[in-house]
Amino acid sequence: EMCIRDRVTVHADIAYSRVDAVTLLLNGVAVSVTKSDANGSLVAKFELDSVKDIVGPPEATFVLEGLTHDGTPFAGSDTVRVTGGGEP
Repeated sequence: EMCIRDRVTVHADIAYSRVDAVTLLLNGVAVSVTKSDANGSLVAKFELDSVKDIVGPPEATFVLEGLTHDGTPFAGSDTVRVTGGGEP
């Protein structure tokens, strides 16, 4: 699930405690903030200014990738609708 305001927020179905947060990338953009949600899953936030330059209407595919603390790679993707004028 993704939410876009001043940051692009990604909710991922992986335990936050397993993730090496400094390795997280969204389409090559480094993460700015990480935390866990109420279920202990990863929430990663990326600066909108860094992400908006790599997407455009009508849709974009975002790929979140990183490593767990034991070095195991993981990745997930989602395609979202992109509208003009900066409106999500």
